[in-house]
Amino acid sequence: MQGEIEYHTKERVTIKDISAKLGISSTTVHRALAGKEGMTDELRDKILQTAREMGYEINYAASCIKRKLQKIAVILPLEEDRYFDNIWKGIRKQAEEARPLNVDVEVFACKDEWDERDILKTIADKGAGEYAGVLAFSYSSSYSRTTEIMMELQRLITMKIPTFMIDDDMVEPAGIYCIPAYQKEIGELAAELTALMTPEEGTVLVSRGREDSTIHREKLQAFQDYLRKHKPGLKIVLIDGYSTKEELDGPVRENIKKALQEHTDVKLYYAQTSGDTRVAAEVFRENKEKCNFVRIGTD
Repeated sequence: MQGEIEYHTKERVTIKDISAKLGISSTTVHRALAGKEGMTDELRDKILQTAREMGYEINYAASCIKRKLQKIAVILPLEEDRYFDNIWKGIRKQAEEARPLNVDVEVFACKDEWDERDILKTIADKGAGEYAGVLAFSYSSSYSRTTEIMMELQRLITMKIPTFMIDDDMVEPAGIYCIPAYQKEIGELAAELTALMTPEEGTVLVSRGREDSTIHREKLQAFQDYLRKHKPGLKIVLIDGYSTKEELDGPVRENIKKALQEHTDVKLYYAQTSGDTRVAAEVFRENKEKCNFVRIGTD
């Protein structure tokens, strides 16, 4: 039977032994041990406890011999982007651990969201039997407006291929799984660092991020709420503009320069995004005499 999980102990206890002891069917025991649905938590816990008491261990090797190879597609931006360094490391680690379980992780590196769109199309074109799941990164809220990208995501969902998106608050298309950042916690942590590293009064410059991003808005709100409560003497000045690549740096760069000219009591600069961090660092190097303050960032 494909996908069946086999178990082994020194005494060669079988699933039938557990079912006989508990007075339930072998099928129910198997489903509990395999982590499948279709029973109450109370019954599942009872079965697992009995299995432990009888010395059961899952024979993953035997299970995988019978299990068909499953491919997972992972789509992430190019590795030279430091933002994704830890995600790349995590994917590689999990890919190594999954390989003995007959799970093959196929990684696609893309240059931008349009390149990702083409990769999504290629995956969808292969049909429902090629990939068991897809994990991709949502570059921006353009996913919620771009017909071509939404169409490829919808195709995957229609084929019942579980599709997960990282780093945005996506509610469409229906059936998509979203893995957003812990924006409130990140904002509060940045604010806590700010409170620890600044005096009671002064100006804090904060890059606003992308205004149509739920993640950026909620992170900024959490940052502001924390400082208003714990360091009310600090004045928060928001820097408008959002940069993902050098050709989009202009507005952020000019707004940072303007803020440095208008505020002589800057105590800290907080960048919400990796792009804004890069631009700010360049501006600070060009204006060293005005930048004797703490600099922190996320991403």
